[in-house]
Amino acid sequence: MKMIKRLFFWGFILLPVLGFSQELDSKINSKTEGFFGAIYVDYHNYFHLEEITDWIVLPSESNSKKAFGTNLNFVGGYFLIPNRLSLAGGIGLYRVVSPRVDIFGAPLINGDLRFYFTDRPNTLYSFVNAGTTLGASFNNRGYLYHAGVGYKFFLTKKTLVSMDLSLVIPNYSKTKESYRDSNFKVNLQGIGFSLGFYVF
Repeated sequence: MKMIKRLFFWGFILLPVLGFSQELDSKINSKTEGFFGAIYVDYHNYFHLEEITDWIVLPSESNSKKAFGTNLNFVGGYFLIPNRLSLAGGIGLYRVVSPRVDIFGAPLINGDLRFYFTDRPNTLYSFVNAGTTLGASFNNRGYLYHAGVGYKFFLTKKTLVSMDLSLVIPNYSKTKESYRDSNFKVNLQGIGFSLGFYVF
């Protein structure tokens, strides 16, 4: 119920912005093509958390309700197909906080693929994103996956912004071993909201 309320809240906030961007769309001839840089700021709210200790799965639904994550990404990319398909890679900092898990400042390298539904300046898109931690950062080795849909729009004639919702799946080792070999793992699932700012 709490997550549903948050989705309604963000929907209420986004509707006026989307309406304004549609009005501006007809006045903009800007193309999204070539190289670009972007900054993404994410917030994740988790609905599932489980610990795997010595290969025994310990679900923790009560703790997952209090778990959240943040992610700051700096990426550079290129439009493989102008206005329609982009590929990017970057580096970021990721954090998970919960009553039982605290992954602080784990650096990530990640890749991002986005498909835009139309070639208009303001349009919906779908995306997938996958990242892995750099080395044994704070004894946290693992992966972070996103898949979702969003909307990119020109807030002004020179300011491109994106907003999206996604399914977020972080998987981490809490030992110095890799995720595959570790005997203490943490798996989460949640909903993510992301805000992006682009530079061409």
